[in-house]
Amino acid sequence: MAMLKSYFKIALRNLLKHKLYSLINISGLALGIAGSTLMLLFILDELSYERHHEKAERIYAVFNHWNFGNYEATGETIAPAMAPALKEEYPEIAAAVRCWRWSRPLVIYQNKRFYEDRFVFTDPEVFDVFTFSFIAGNPQTALREPYAVVLTSTAAQKYFGNENPVGKRISFWDNADASVLRSRAFNGNAFDLTVTGVVQDFPHNSNLEFDFLASFSTFGDAYQKEMWSTGPVTYLLLNAGASAQALEAKLPPFVEQHIGSELQRAGQQAKLFLVPLKEIRQYFFGGMAYIFALAALAVLILVIGSINFMNLATARSAHRAKEVGVRKVAGARRRQLVVQFLGESIVMAFAALPIALVLVELALPEFNAMIEKRLALDIFQNAPLILGLLAMIFLTGIIAGSYPALFLSKFQAENVLKGSFAPGKRSRIYRVLTVFQFAVAVILLIAVAVLQEQMEYARTKNLGFDKDQIVVIPNWRTEFIQKNYAAFRNTVLQNPRIIGATVTAHYPGYAASNETYTPEGSEEKIRFDAQWGDHDFLKTFGFQLIAGRDFSRELQTDAGEAVIINETAVERLGCSSTAEAIGKRLNENVTIVGVVKDFHIFSLHQQIAPAAIRLVPTDRLPDWWNNYFVALKIQPAQVAQTIDDLKRTWESFFPNRPFVYSFLDDQFARFYEAEQIAGKLTSIFSILTIVIACLGLFGLAAYTTERRTKEIGIRKVLGSSVSNIVALLFKEFVKLVLIANVIAWPIAYFALNQFLQVYAYRISINWLTFVVVGASTFLLALLTVSTQALKAALANPVEALRYE
Repeated sequence: MAMLKSYFKIALRNLLKHKLYSLINISGLALGIAGSTLMLLFILDELSYERHHEKAERIYAVFNHWNFGNYEATGETIAPAMAPALKEEYPEIAAAVRCWRWSRPLVIYQNKRFYEDRFVFTDPEVFDVFTFSFIAGNPQTALREPYAVVLTSTAAQKYFGNENPVGKRISFWDNADASVLRSRAFNGNAFDLTVTGVVQDFPHNSNLEFDFLASFSTFGDAYQKEMWSTGPVTYLLLNAGASAQALEAKLPPFVEQHIGSELQRAGQQAKLFLVPLKEIRQYFFGGMAYIFALAALAVLILVIGSINFMNLATARSAHRAKEVGVRKVAGARRRQLVVQFLGESIVMAFAALPIALVLVELALPEFNAMIEKRLALDIFQNAPLILGLLAMIFLTGIIAGSYPALFLSKFQAENVLKGSFAPGKRSRIYRVLTVFQFAVAVILLIAVAVLQEQMEYARTKNLGFDKDQIVVIPNWRTEFIQKNYAAFRNTVLQNPRIIGATVTAHYPGYAASNETYTPEGSEEKIRFDAQWGDHDFLKTFGFQLIAGRDFSRELQTDAGEAVIINETAVERLGCSSTAEAIGKRLNENVTIVGVVKDFHIFSLHQQIAPAAIRLVPTDRLPDWWNNYFVALKIQPAQVAQTIDDLKRTWESFFPNRPFVYSFLDDQFARFYEAEQIAGKLTSIFSILTIVIACLGLFGLAAYTTERRTKEIGIRKVLGSSVSNIVALLFKEFVKLVLIANVIAWPIAYFALNQFLQVYAYRISINWLTFVVVGASTFLLALLTVSTQALKAALANPVEALRYE
């Protein structure tokens, strides 16, 4: 203990004796620890998903994977009848629960009415499978009967305030396919639900996002027996000791038994597989690989922050050489010296910790907004965070102090005490480490630039239609459109800032209907991404018609017998030209009447597939679909005023329905949310890395000018100019930055070229990006070194010659 106390005193004395270098070291370590702490918070949050469920280890989601020709898709929804069938046929399943998130129903209680995004129909066993905290109601009976609903505390407060909601009724207005519901109330698509319970809100780190849990038995019996169409997410609770792998091996015969004939008839293949509840989050982000990548990034930031300490400690080793020699003569062993120097670096890391935590606290609001999370620095309520921070401190201390400790401890006492030892001339490790720092910074800066270029390309690319200034109003049912749309359309189009309107069921940026067509004279079934819209669909969205005609109001047969296809479909049908495709028949009764230029329905990650546009005239909407949207094309000027006008018009027509809208370009932007977050994170850490690297460069420049003070004085006496001295000092550091760029450029090019392969439509990496980043780091290095170089060059040579 006395020895440790001695080491601590020595470390503290050295820290206070060399204030400039201590400040540089602590600043670099603080920035590195702060960046790694943000990453640690992110990782802990990702790994905490679903950990609050007591039976989480035994819960699995049933996913499906199917293919049709060259098209493959994986989803988390299966047919509603599969859950009870699985439970009945496999005794290792303790419970099977269906959760179906409904599409934005309108919920009404007295004068309060809101479209809800988190409305879920589920089975009563949900409370046996997942862990809930009931505030009111009985979990055993809450969802046993149809037309029952359990609210979260947030939803209860929103609709009922401080009243007890249990026993009260809310009205549910459906905006999707009402044919699957038991309609009983005053409108075919509306019914009342009785509140039977209130539960605590789930934590944010859960995939089960809901504010309302309604009984699944509200659906009609016919739908609950449906084994083909998909809808709910199904979760299985396995019995203790049951093997998920063994159960998964039994699923292919289950699929064959229940839907094998339908799959064969449709020319499709499908399989079911299990995903552990706690791994669902990682599944959608590429498994644990991205967690390991984030952890590697956190360690990399620590290493970058530690390099400054390593560099300065190694470069200034001559100042402590005599101390090492005296200690060795006094009997200190090399192991003791290593422990001492490692202890000093750990003390330095602990000194940097409070500063790092302050930086994290200051950065968290912006960081949370950027990554759309709710991370908090609850140190004393988060044991994994405390352990992570302690591990980080000791890891930082060991990384930062390992090389200096080994380097200093190997000095030979006799050489040091004779004054014949000059480590600064032999050790050049700091050059390698400086090059490493700047190379990492350059790679990250290039990555940020390339990612931004790809995002800008996605934003500005011609998608085959005009996504800008299109306002989408959801939640139009068939009856609602037939009664109100014509008058509403005529009114809004009287506004000179609104230049187009259309009704659509599937549109670019939202969804496509998966349809198959068999060309005339062929038995091949070709899959099409179908879009549905009325007669104004092409004009409002700005599709480019390149052959044939648009849908005609004069031809009523267009509604069921006409289709407009894209260029990719023309090629897929084997037509030599777009003109040849016109008049070609599909599925015996469908005729191609027009061809539009290829257009993107989804993100640039996906190759454009054969697409079909079908007509759904507003006066003859099909009775088998009941969820439509109205899209309005507006002028780019005075957008806010136009939205206000629309809101007033809406409220005059539909005073009991909230006005909800979105912009189509925002819907396309959401396709790239993951890339946007990755770009922001990379930007943060690239800036962090370059700041740390510049701090280290500043420290090395300060030490170099200090070490060469007498040499500079002699040069000035012999006639060297200020510019000569500055150039002399610049030369060494500029060379290191140039080497860093030479190393970083090919690595960045290869890595980013591989990354861009995930996009079917992507940019070509521009060499100018590398030049700009290289020039920027070069300029930063010059500015960093310049203060010390000018200070040394302008110093009085007499004072320099007196310097020891």
